Amino acid sequence: YPEYNATSPIANANTLLRMSDYDKDGTNDLAFAFQQREIVYFIASSDLANADLADGETDGHINIRDAYDQANSYKAEGFRLLAANPIGQTPLDEDIDTSRKNYFTMAHVGGTALTGYLFDSETLGIHDAEDGTTDSIITTIRTDSDIESWAFPNWPNTAVCERDSATGQTRAFSFTLTQYFFPTPRIEVRLIGFNVADLADLDSLDGTSDGVVDLPNALDEGYPDVWEIQLGEFGEFLRGFLVDCTGDMDQDGYTDFILSLVELRGTNPQELQGRTNVVFLMHSDLQLLDDLDRMKDNRLDVSRLWDD
Repeated sequence: YPEYNATSPIANANTLLRMSDYDKDGTNDLAFAFQQREIVYFIASSDLANADLADGETDGHINIRDAYDQANSYKAEGFRLLAANPIGQTPLDEDIDTSRKNYFTMAHVGGTALTGYLFDSETLGIHDAEDGTTDSIITTIRTDSDIESWAFPNWPNTAVCERDSATGQTRAFSFTLTQYFFPTPRIEVRLIGFNVADLADLDSLDGTSDGVVDLPNALDEGYPDVWEIQLGEFGEFLRGFLVDCTGDMDQDGYTDFILSLVELRGTNPQELQGRTNVVFLMHSDLQLLDDLDRMKDNRLDVSRLWDD
């Protein structure tokens, strides 16, 4: 049950996720978010039994406050889950690979600005202590390449993919959405893909290693395997946008992407025409797409694949 309304079931939480076994007890843990209150909870499976006992009964009913007050669980205040894939893809019938890093992403809300964070889920205790207390409440994410924790200012929607079988590296992407209302309503998207293993180098491109990554600067610097995926003509009437990892669709050892683009044309509400474009984007085709405009700048326009 949520701590703010003990009569409402936890199903009222906006997002509930199975995440990596960060407490190393052999069982996957949980994360869930109350988006309106800007709170993300991290609940360790090893804490569930004690949390259930906190009210004096062993009945399978847990007040969320009793859960994050336990030894390995946390509450992050001022954060939201914005990306479709904050923990990467793991089918429900498969175990998360605990032999490698398991990353988590969320966004911090500060006034009108949003900052995306990507960090190793085993560092939650470090972030808890960043405000000077170890009270299981996280208010600040420590950014530091040494603990694999990074911030992306003004890029709040960051998602992690499965590890590439060809290289063992983990792919990720981040995007921004800007809403326009004139002359016609639409949203503008910027989408940049990168390797998590390269983040320490991307962090240092500005001359400082502070865990803060400027993704557009990395693109401008021509850093290898950092790509901006542009929508071109597909963005002229864009009203809805989703992006996610698909796994290795073409079996080349690299994670591929899927884009869902919703167009709405017209100004008369009675005569609007809608269309959804779904683009399956293979990693092996990124360089070929970049070559279409002969610029070779790691910026590619997916709409150039089709004349109409």
